Amino acid sequence: MSDSTDLQNEREDAPHLYVVGLPGVSPKDVAQPTLEILCSADVVMVPSPYVRDVLTRVGVTRVEVVDAEPPAIDARSCTVYCSFGAPTSTDVRVRKLRKEAFACGMQIDVRESHPLTWHLRRRLGEGWPFEGGDPGLRCLSPMQLSAGLSGGEAQWVEGLYSDRDISAVGESLRRQYPHSHAVRMFDVLAAFPGDGGEEFTLKCVESRVQPGGRFVLYIPGLDLPRMARDDLVPAGQAASGIWGVVHRLRAPGGCPWDQKQTHRTLRPFLLEECHELAAALERGDAVEVEEELGDVLLQVVLHAVIACERGEFGAADVMMTLAQKMTERHPHVFAGLEVSGADDVETNWEKIKSKSSNGAGRSHLAGIPETLPALLQAEKMQSVASRVGFDWDDVRGPADKIDEEAREFSRALKSGDGEVTGEELGDLLFSLVNAARHLNLSAETELLGAVEKFRSRFAAIEQEAERRGSELDEMTLTEMDEIWERKKRGK
Repeated sequence: MSDSTDLQNEREDAPHLYVVGLPGVSPKDVAQPTLEILCSADVVMVPSPYVRDVLTRVGVTRVEVVDAEPPAIDARSCTVYCSFGAPTSTDVRVRKLRKEAFACGMQIDVRESHPLTWHLRRRLGEGWPFEGGDPGLRCLSPMQLSAGLSGGEAQWVEGLYSDRDISAVGESLRRQYPHSHAVRMFDVLAAFPGDGGEEFTLKCVESRVQPGGRFVLYIPGLDLPRMARDDLVPAGQAASGIWGVVHRLRAPGGCPWDQKQTHRTLRPFLLEECHELAAALERGDAVEVEEELGDVLLQVVLHAVIACERGEFGAADVMMTLAQKMTERHPHVFAGLEVSGADDVETNWEKIKSKSSNGAGRSHLAGIPETLPALLQAEKMQSVASRVGFDWDDVRGPADKIDEEAREFSRALKSGDGEVTGEELGDLLFSLVNAARHLNLSAETELLGAVEKFRSRFAAIEQEAERRGSELDEMTLTEMDEIWERKKRGK
């Protein structure tokens, strides 16, 4: 016997992990070469009793049904994991088994079919009524669906072998689509040309989908504007790109400046970039806003990458947590709650936020960051207090309070007590913020407007001094005031 033949036999006798994807859900679909592997294996693992029954009917006897966490592999045996279609992409159990087999030095042999949606399309015939192109390219597993975000596009889900799989799919879909969103379930074994499937809403997924693996779900796309649809896919690709760039900058051989940054050292840059974005938004320059949004996003990515390096959370966790929060706080969009307008939305938001974040003895005001500008803190505090009933009925209340606080400030000023005067000035400012809130105005924005007016009018005084060839402090107050008034009148 030649050396090459000995080597071939040695390879064939070596411990194997076979990953087998059956090309259908019927015993007649099991091909003879696949059947030989299944019958000769030491153990065959399957994800559901239904798959076990399919194999039993073709004479495979050593079959073990495994849950989401398959048992450890015997590194000396020939082990087969068998489910439908393409297990490596649609079955949550395969990743663990392949990783363990690789660590044990076992040979791994993957023999898969197309995803079940591909077979379903063949059964339904040429009159394929669903968007999304080739279903094999749009098909997700419970694991992929739980770990990713949908932009509302149409998609297929298979790999629904256990109640745990179905529950994970239901929870994931309800984070990304309205609970009333209609979906369709197809039995791949029983499908026929023109079959429209069984339709039900997302809130019924757990009660309507049967475990076993023979059923697939079709989730129609959301009714989004064309512009939004066109932006979703490139936005997702670009997001993964910037995370990759920042990981590279922080990795060995990357940028020394980026590598030395921490949450604490980056904090000033985050605040600075947010203020620069706010200024760009105020000016309304789209090109500038685009650039400043990118600068703020970079700060978010840097903090997420640092957390990932420390094993705390990753980019996907940040986005999934945000998606879940937005879904939970918009029950009028995702759960069918009826609202009468924006005020109801805001009230519900605060109620949901309070339930999720307020522990025993925790103040309703605890979530307002102390790093916010004082005017914004005052506005947010007043808004929170208003939602629990602590507020004036209309703007006349804060208007009267402004008069009262102005009189108290005037008295304090005459007293010459600097500490009391400062306190009364703060009370007056707080009342002014309250009045602005009742008028649906932002005190911060209105004050910025006043600042910009001052900047423009003072610049006119500086320009006039320069035109005269004199220093600014050489002008009299009367001269300055005249220029100020001319600028105010637009002359």
